[in-house]
Amino acid sequence: MDLNLKLHVYSGRKIVKTYEANTFDIELGTVEDVAEALHLDTMQSGSVQEIMTVLVGCVSLVRPFLCDMFDGLTMEEAKHTRTQNIAEVFQGLFAWFTGSMNAVNGENKKK
Repeated sequence: MDLNLKLHVYSGRKIVKTYEANTFDIELGTVEDVAEALHLDTMQSGSVQEIMTVLVGCVSLVRPFLCDMFDGLTMEEAKHTRTQNIAEVFQGLFAWFTGSMNAVNGENKKK
């Protein structure tokens, strides 16, 4: 299962740059750190709205995670992203991670 994640950098309402990352480029440690910071284990739905609400409480951690995930993204550029887009990125990341783990667990059960 592969997922292409996109993060937009804005100037006002205009997208000035888009970064892309494939899930296979993202380190497991980054996924674990994001899951811990967002308290993913306590989320009910993992919806974009729910993730946006949680992002507010850990905003200082978000930029370094984004810079780890998107090669070339600077801390300054990360300041000019949108919460909605960040939530979509994290939602996609966790959907991929959960799906991958379920697939691995399913394969292990067959053995």
